[in-house]
Amino acid sequence: MLSGGIPLHIAIIYSSDIRSGIGSSERVYEVAKELSNRNFQVTLGVARFLEKSVKNQNLTVITMSSGRITIFHVLIWLAKMTIRGLIRRYDIVQMEASSTKSLAVFIFLRLSCKRSIIVFHDKEFPENDSPKNLVGRLRLVAQRIAIALFDASVTPGLSVEKFLKKQHGAAVNKKFFVIPSAVPKFKIRQNIDSLEVRRKYGLAQSTFIAVFFGTLTFEPNYEAALYLHKVSHYLSNEFEKITGVRLVFAVAGLGSEKLPRTEHFVPIGFVEELDELLTLPDVIVLPHFPSYTGTHIKTLYSFLSGKPVIASEDAVKDVGCFAPKKHFLLFDIAEPNTLLNALLELYFNRPLGRNLALNAYIESQKFTWAHATSLYVKLYRMLLTSRQ
Repeated sequence: MLSGGIPLHIAIIYSSDIRSGIGSSERVYEVAKELSNRNFQVTLGVARFLEKSVKNQNLTVITMSSGRITIFHVLIWLAKMTIRGLIRRYDIVQMEASSTKSLAVFIFLRLSCKRSIIVFHDKEFPENDSPKNLVGRLRLVAQRIAIALFDASVTPGLSVEKFLKKQHGAAVNKKFFVIPSAVPKFKIRQNIDSLEVRRKYGLAQSTFIAVFFGTLTFEPNYEAALYLHKVSHYLSNEFEKITGVRLVFAVAGLGSEKLPRTEHFVPIGFVEELDELLTLPDVIVLPHFPSYTGTHIKTLYSFLSGKPVIASEDAVKDVGCFAPKKHFLLFDIAEPNTLLNALLELYFNRPLGRNLALNAYIESQKFTWAHATSLYVKLYRMLLTSRQ
């Protein structure tokens, strides 16, 4: 609320589907829920809404369609969002999308809002790749226009901000804000039968299981899963030679069921219950190549899991408060033997694994959606009061 006691009206625009456990989608929905819990009036405009229900009367969801989306659905959706803003003007319109799509929506909604924000979740072209083709150059131009037109820009990671500063210079410095991603308050239930869960996914109790999870329609996650598939045979054989125990990599997430299954590499598809997923592993492995994303939400979930984590450098970027050998083990993705050594270290030194997991769990308590949302609220107030 502002000083007059009237709750702010926030429109959050996300041109993709909302579904729990799906990266940026989860961030968008959790922030919207947290704002509505604080008595803000929130209008969430999305492509499709795949959650079971909306439980807060302060949160209104407007979808393009529940099925196939056509240009007709998009135009009706834009009309609904615009009319709602004209009936009661949006204090803030927050665009959670690529700059190209955001600029199109901006034209419709600009007159129905006081201030506007664009959130850059990821870079719009790969690491170290200047936009040489026409599409890349158009995206770069759209980014520059968006940074100029919107009252503020937000990113969840310092690495994305650094990239955008390199591309756009002083324009980024003036009105760019880093608001990190987070995780909900979560603790694995103690009454889950881990033997039964492993049996459910065809994983033997006697195996040493390393889990990787993430939405595989997102390219960095897909590349990470392919990496594990490529090295799984070698690493598992070497691990068994030394320990006498079989090592299995289990990969979970939307799209993972399409990957080939071997005796050392088991894709298990999307796991609805996070408790189930995090009960499966002995360790969690995050093998990310250098990518164009901000903070990985699954990294925060991994630290919250109570299981030891082995991560490549990219997987833990933008979370500087987590340190190697204190909260996780670091490995070099270009050297598979460094992953093997980390797995062996955790197998033979169980107290180390417990200490890493406990330290990471304690540190991860700082990364709550309540904290992230409070940073958004401070930004809203700054933008709105600076205009008065």
